[in-house]
Amino acid sequence: MINKKLLLFAQIAVYCFSSVLYAESILENSETQILANEGTVDSLSQNQHSNSVGSFFGNFIQSIDGFIDSRQYFDYERDSLQEGTYELRNYLRLNADLNLFDFATARIGVNQELDYISNQIDDFESEDTIFRPWEMYVDIEREKFDLRLGRQVIRWGKGDQVNPIDNFTPEDFREFFNLDRQDRKHPVTAAYLKYFPADTYSLETVWIPYFRENLLAGTGRDWELANRRLIRQNFGDASLEEDSLSDSLSNSVYAARLLRELDWGDFSVSYSSHRDQFPTYVVSQDPTTGEARARADWKRQHSIGSDFETNIGAVGFRGEFVYTLDKAFATSDQTDGDFVVNSDLFQNLLGIDYTFNSGLYMNLQLLQGYLPDRQAGMNLDSYESALFARVSKDYYGEKLKLQLTGSVGLTQSNFYYKAEAIYKALEDLKLSAGWFQFGGEEDSFFGQFDANDQFFFRTRYDFSRGF
Repeated sequence: MINKKLLLFAQIAVYCFSSVLYAESILENSETQILANEGTVDSLSQNQHSNSVGSFFGNFIQSIDGFIDSRQYFDYERDSLQEGTYELRNYLRLNADLNLFDFATARIGVNQELDYISNQIDDFESEDTIFRPWEMYVDIEREKFDLRLGRQVIRWGKGDQVNPIDNFTPEDFREFFNLDRQDRKHPVTAAYLKYFPADTYSLETVWIPYFRENLLAGTGRDWELANRRLIRQNFGDASLEEDSLSDSLSNSVYAARLLRELDWGDFSVSYSSHRDQFPTYVVSQDPTTGEARARADWKRQHSIGSDFETNIGAVGFRGEFVYTLDKAFATSDQTDGDFVVNSDLFQNLLGIDYTFNSGLYMNLQLLQGYLPDRQAGMNLDSYESALFARVSKDYYGEKLKLQLTGSVGLTQSNFYYKAEAIYKALEDLKLSAGWFQFGGEEDSFFGQFDANDQFFFRTRYDFSRGF
């Protein structure tokens, strides 16, 4: 009998390597054809063919890039029947940059996900096999403005992995903090205008016609959020109603910011009218059956923010500040019939980073939150703070990097850390291994994942070719 685990690994290996070889063959063929166009191939038919292909790749397709990313997670222990002790997650990304006109370019990208989960070492099931468009947009560049239309990843803020100001576009939290923030960000269909009235400042506006929420882990999975899990425990799985918001212009997202370059650094102020990226569950009673219903809702909210970045000598300083009006929070207070209350929230992030003479890099960030009108039953205090850190050092001519990232709550007892070794096997091939550790009070941000300690292995191959 064929071992299912070996069969799965063979399938993934064939898929990955065939994709790489196919991409490389396209690039190599295009190079040969372009060289033929320059006279290195004598055949007239080959020259005619290479003229058209060389023109196509040189004038229309500017470059091709992408990556293959395979991640394996091994749980220390199994905590539910739905949870897998082993997960294999794979991404294949392929992008092409196109020349349209002298003033316009485009980017087209697709993403393939192949995810597997195992409850036993030889028993695999497919969790997700998703092929989706990724970034697909047109850039129009003029002297005073840049306009980007289409599916695009939008990221604001100056912080490292933590950006309170960037709260209006979706992230993928199905693996929680296992992925860096640039890998968690998902594209949205948007119109993004950058206007440059002067050299030292600019104005940016964003319109997202249809709201898209964060991607979250499902029932019983490792990274299912505590508030969702609590709803299921109290009211049953059937009580959940999690239909996304309709594609209505009433759910549009608007954002704008003014950026200024000063002698001491960069500074911006911003405003956004958006939906909360995380759902709150509005609890009600069915008038016919009397059964409880928990409807997911992504509340409309308004945020006013600011950020800055500067350097004093070799030390970098950065910060973000955001005040959000009427943010929705879950509550255990039964006097609130729907178990949801609203409160303003002020957050600030202050960070510093420095590279020592020994090559040791250190990044420290203090995140603080303040609820001016905290209400009974909320699992947050009026004041919350946490320290985030990242420390790394390269060895053997930057072939090997040892890195430790993590956070510890200063007002709530909770923490997480991620220790990893990253080896650059080739210029574009990185192998990494490490583990995650979570701990703290059950109702704290990281403590809710106290049982999710994991080992992980990751292989990532990046490719890029210009024409």
